[in-house]
Amino acid sequence: MAGEKILIVEDNSMNLELATDLLEAAGYFVIQARSAEEGLKLASADSPDLILMDIGLPGMDGLKATRVLKQDLAITDIPVIALTAHAMQGDEEKALASGCTGYITKPIDTRTFSKTVFQFIDSARRLTGMKILIVDDLEVNLELLEARLEGNGYDVTIARNGIEALEILKTDSFDMIISDILMPKMDGYQLCRECKKDNALRKIPFVFYTATYRDKKDEEFALSLGAERFIVKPTGNKSFMEIIEGVLKNHKKGLLTFSEIPVEEEDIYLKEYNERLINKLEKKMLDLEREINQRKLTEEKLQFERNKVVNILESMADGIYIVNRQYDIEYANPVLKKEFGAAEGKCYEYLHDRKEACPWCKNQEVFAGKTVRWEWYSFKNQKTYDLIDTPLKNSDGSISKLEIFRDVTDRKQAKEALQESERRLKQAVEGISIPTFIIDNNHKLTHWNKACESLTGFSASEVVGTKKQWLAFYSEERPIMADFIVNGVTEEKIASYYKVVNYNKSVLIEGAYEGEDFYPALGEKGKWLFFTAAPLRDQQRKIVGAIQTFQDITERRSIEAQLRQSQKMEAIGILAGGVAHDFNNLLTVIIGNAQLALMKIIKDESLRKEIEEIKKAGEKAASLTRQLLAFSRKQIVQPRILDINELLTDIEKMLGRLIGENIELLTIPAPALWRVEIDPGQIEQVIMNLAINAKDAMSTCADSAAGRPPGGKLIIETANADLDKNYFRERDIHEEKPGHYVMLSISDTGCGMDKKTREHIFEPFFTTKEVGKGTGLGLSTVYGIVKQNNGFIWVYSEPGKGTTF
Repeated sequence: MAGEKILIVEDNSMNLELATDLLEAAGYFVIQARSAEEGLKLASADSPDLILMDIGLPGMDGLKATRVLKQDLAITDIPVIALTAHAMQGDEEKALASGCTGYITKPIDTRTFSKTVFQFIDSARRLTGMKILIVDDLEVNLELLEARLEGNGYDVTIARNGIEALEILKTDSFDMIISDILMPKMDGYQLCRECKKDNALRKIPFVFYTATYRDKKDEEFALSLGAERFIVKPTGNKSFMEIIEGVLKNHKKGLLTFSEIPVEEEDIYLKEYNERLINKLEKKMLDLEREINQRKLTEEKLQFERNKVVNILESMADGIYIVNRQYDIEYANPVLKKEFGAAEGKCYEYLHDRKEACPWCKNQEVFAGKTVRWEWYSFKNQKTYDLIDTPLKNSDGSISKLEIFRDVTDRKQAKEALQESERRLKQAVEGISIPTFIIDNNHKLTHWNKACESLTGFSASEVVGTKKQWLAFYSEERPIMADFIVNGVTEEKIASYYKVVNYNKSVLIEGAYEGEDFYPALGEKGKWLFFTAAPLRDQQRKIVGAIQTFQDITERRSIEAQLRQSQKMEAIGILAGGVAHDFNNLLTVIIGNAQLALMKIIKDESLRKEIEEIKKAGEKAASLTRQLLAFSRKQIVQPRILDINELLTDIEKMLGRLIGENIELLTIPAPALWRVEIDPGQIEQVIMNLAINAKDAMSTCADSAAGRPPGGKLIIETANADLDKNYFRERDIHEEKPGHYVMLSISDTGCGMDKKTREHIFEPFFTTKEVGKGTGLGLSTVYGIVKQNNGFIWVYSEPGKGTTF
């Protein structure tokens, strides 16, 4: 057993390595191939003793590879065992028919695999190349039997009757004779008797293989003549080969007995022979009679079916004709005749007014077994046809071409018009500078223009063809207005996604809706968009889609908000200025009279103290009016050119005493700071107000935060700043004034502010302090001073991260 060469053709690495390990462990030399092409090359180069071929190989499969191998005379005798993972019905027959000796089903059984392979090799070693003579008068039987035996490695010779078989036996030796019974000149019974009477031929195993079997006596008579086996047609490949190989193996082992048949009286043999032969002839006649009757019924049925097919072809709305390999028209239905006239002659003459076959003709593909669908424009009648060419097998086995003509001229023109309309629509949408998209009635995106790409950051290739229009605008899936348009708008549906104030029906476009909405997914901070969604209708006014456009109104809304805030602050300033001016007049009288009273009162100390309190209260009230006037920008100022760094140095000690020892004061003056024109008192008031606010914020934060010590850090910084338009736009400052500025920054490490608080901090009388601890005028005064001096102020603050002005 050891030393045989085995080629394994398997694309699955796991199966390949498992089979290799098992066979090498059993002593075989293994060659590996992972494709049919590689396997055929190795088989030709290395001549293995056995090939294990996987059926399900990619590309060329194992069965086709086996057929190719069996056609190569140099390697045709190598036995091939099929490996298959699917033991479907018919697999064995397919494997044997392709030339395989047998097959093994996967998964591989590690316990029996090596033994099974050995049995195949042993059988092949002992039986491959044995010579078998087959005798039959029917060509089809000879061909099938020859293919079956040669596919299993046997050398086959053919004879068509008993006389021809005996002539062949005189000049050649065989390991077995397989014979039919009913044959001309000399039948199988006579052939078997002649062989068993001849001492030179008696020991050749004789097997009958016949379809004329009436009863058990046929088999008994055959065996009495010396035959080893009697096989009735039809018998499956597996069973047939098991019988043949069993007889040959027993013959090789010497288990068959070939005793000399006693010479019987001639009349006894002839009586039994004639009886068997007559029985077989009677059966043959009955079979022929049944076959004739069946054929007659079949012909009648075929004629009925033929008439039915013709009626179907005649009544079809499409044109149909049939041509043979020589391009002759065999049939044309009325529709085709109406389109092209009476059908006769060659198809290329009839349809194309040509004298030779058309270069675009599909006959070659059709006669190769393919069905071809293509489009053809007829210059003869100026129409476009959708053609289907398919092979039609005739009763004599020949192939004709059946061609179906469907007039698609109107459909093609409509399609071309639609494509042109689509092209124009696409060009129009692409040419619009407004972000625009279109969906069909299945909510699938069909158009997404460049402006939409710029707005959303999603390219057309990412979204066109999908239903993900929501993805560009929202963080989770939800319908947008175009979807509502397609589905049919209902107020209830829209209201669940849009606020009533955010949308309304369009006055200009029928069935359209428009509105404003905030889209947080767009850009870094989200965008406000004005949208219009309108239905797209066909000629029957049916909605077939929707178009939606967008306009970025983020800047407009920001400007409007700033304008409203500016107008509000202006109105408050006017009111505050008027009140302060009138109130200041009253305070002047009160304070002046108090001073006069103090000058006249000399001895009454109690009355003097009360008048001094009146004076102090009046002065405090006057201080408030000055702050209101500063906010309203009506304060009388005395600006001069100064260096803010020098001013900071002058007031640094006073600031230290103002904020207390628990707060660290850090000043960072910029070198070569530009000088500015401003009232020194006003800039000191700005710094003082902001410092006091910072101190209060850090103190409050220390009080409210568990375990946090009081105090913090106050940082005052100056710098030169060149501001361009982008700087103002990034901070949503509508009033753009690019130029050279001096920046004054005051930061603290307090608790910070939330967004809601930041929106109101510059409004007069707004305060977050407890009642009695703040007037709400500190930051509004700062705001007024900055604006009065043509400056800008903004704040950065988050809860827990301090504040910077």
